[in-house]
Formats: sequence, structure tokens, C-alpha cells
Amino acid sequence: MVAITLDAITVRYAERPGGRSNALDDFSLDIASGELLVLAGPSGSGKTTVLRTIAGLEQPVHGTVRIDGRDVGRVAPGGRDVALVTQFQSLFPHLTVEQNLKFALQLRKVPEEEAARRISAEARVLGLWSKMARRPRTLSTGERQRAAIGRATTRRPAIYLFDEPLAGLDPAERDRVRRELQRLQHGLGVTTVYVTHDQRDAMALGDRVAVLDAGRLAQVAAPLTLYRYPRNLFVAQFFGSPPMGVVRGPLRDDGSTAWIDVDGTPLRLLPAQRAAVSRHGVGDVLAVGLRAAAVRVGDHTPCSWSRRLDVVVYNTEPLGATTVLALTPRGGRRESSDLLYATVTPAQRPARGEHLIVTLDMRESHVFDARTGARHFPPSSHAE
Repeated sequence: MVAITLDAITVRYAERPGGRSNALDDFSLDIASGELLVLAGPSGSGKTTVLRTIAGLEQPVHGTVRIDGRDVGRVAPGGRDVALVTQFQSLFPHLTVEQNLKFALQLRKVPEEEAARRISAEARVLGLWSKMARRPRTLSTGERQRAAIGRATTRRPAIYLFDEPLAGLDPAERDRVRRELQRLQHGLGVTTVYVTHDQRDAMALGDRVAVLDAGRLAQVAAPLTLYRYPRNLFVAQFFGSPPMGVVRGPLRDDGSTAWIDVDGTPLRLLPAQRAAVSRHGVGDVLAVGLRAAAVRVGDHTPCSWSRRLDVVVYNTEPLGATTVLALTPRGGRRESSDLLYATVTPAQRPARGEHLIVTLDMRESHVFDARTGARHFPPSSHAE
């Protein structure tokens, strides 16, 4: 098992007029030995560049890559003992599935008996046993992707690097292969870096998840910590499905009570929240974030921590057992990207444009500076 350290890495694109030129910008990250770390973030945030930098396929203009404590800046990709699997299958088209799985083992002179055992085990786990004599062009997209995964996992390298490896699989197949990858990685203890856009992959697979934003590290933490205690507004609205809902407005304070003016409706802060934002002046715009579980449709029994808000249904998304509602404050701008989310049973399913009342559990709310995105409440000590 090996650890990976990326220390102040900058990888630069060719200059782009009016655009960002750095794929990674002073990026630092420590990946523990045997850890499965997920890289998440929007398209163009630098996730794939991180993998390519570890593999030696991208050369940083600044910073150091260390594998097991050794600076590998001058080590060629073939000398780093990493297996890279991308969403674009890289099978040899003239070889059968079995020959593709066997190829890297032959290069490393793995004994024939051991090679056969590994290939058989991976083929059965990945559902490839009946495809072993076929060539890539005769396989479906999902079958080719599973074969590419199998070619990497039979190798037993020091590091696995996966770039959207499940992208070509249907949902049921994706769930099954994801479980097998997790089982294999935990069983072997191979240090693994896994890029995905899929929130379920990130939550289910990662020992930790690193969220990237424009080539920088926004936050790295255990999946549930990211979900419950995002460091800033970007992470809050990116991580989670549905994302954290947000309403914003200017801060008001009458000397004893503070509230956010949400389109004319006062959203009163808890005393601890008022203390956390006390350095802000009246009129400063703040954002209040809540997960869907903290937004209940209906005017429920008032408590010291509950707040009522009039909303309009902006959109509905039926998901079978539940329906996700996207809600905007009554009178709010429909084009605003700030929405609250709630879940209801399929039997409820209100129509778009319908007026509702929701009860907010302010104990589960977060307060952010709307200008900088920094979180003011809950304090950092609650999150780490």
C-alpha cells in the first residue's frame, strides 16, 4: 500500500482568451495509504487532470507529486505502477477479452497459474465469463467498460486511478459493479482515486470525497461530513441529491432579534445563528441553506426552532417512492437558481405554480455569506 501527496500543484493549459488558464491552481491533497478517495466537482474543475498528474501524463509547472514519500516528478508513467481506467475504453481491438485481461500480467511475468486465477475471478465478478472469446467490437458499451475495469483490476498495481469507469453502464449494472469495485478495493487495500459526477457513487464508495472548484480544492471530508457540514455555499449546492436548498436576503436586526428578509418574509434566525453573523452589518446579504429533510410541506405545530415560509412549486420530479419538489419563495424570481427542496409522497404531488406553506427546521440550517460563500453557521467545530 502507498500514500500519495500532491503539494502545491499547478498544471497550466495553453492561455485561453478571457478564460481560466490553470487546470490545477496551487492544488494540494494528501491521499492515505489504502484509501479510496473520490474526486467530485463540475465539468472542467480539474478532476481528470489530478488523475493524469498522478499517472505522469500531465507535467505540472509547479509543485511536487510524491508516491510513497518519493518525488516522482522525473519518473515516467510506466514506472509509477498505476492502473488508469477512463470512461473511454482502451482495449486492444485485435485481442479477445481474455487476452486483454491477460496482457498486463504477461508483461509483468506473472506466473501462468496465478494469472489464470486472477482472470477467472475478475471475469466472474464483472459478468464477463461468457464473453471471454469475443473481441471488443462485438461487445456492448457496458461490456467493453467492464472489460477495461477487469484489465486494471487483474494487475494488482500500487494505485488504481478510475475516471468515470461506470459511465457506460445501465443503473442496475452500475450498482452491481460499484459494489464489486468497493469490495475488491477494500479487500486488496490498494490506494484508489476515483473520479465521478454521480452523487451515489461518491456517497457509496468514498472513504473521503474531495470536491474541486475551478482547479482548487473546495473541501475534502468523509461523505456524510460533506453532506451535513459543507464548508461553503459552492460545496453545499454541489454535493447532495437533491442539493442543499438556499434562500437569501438582506440581514435585519432590531437589537434583540435578527432575521433574513426573504422577498418580504422575515426568516428569523436562531440565537446562535444571530451570534455567528453578528459581525455583519444590517443590509448585508446572507444565504440560509437547508437539506430537503429539513423542509416539511405544511404548516406544522410551531416550535422554538421552526419557521414558516410561503412558497410556490417551481418544479416536480417524481422518483417512484417519493417526489422531489423544487420550491421558490412566494414572490421570488422564477429564474433564480436559489431553490428550496422538499420530498412528498407520490399521492401528494402538487402541481407546478401551486402555492404551499413549508415548515423549516432551523436546527438543521446553515448560514452563508452570500458574497463570499463562506459558512458562518454551524461553526467549524460542529463539522470536523
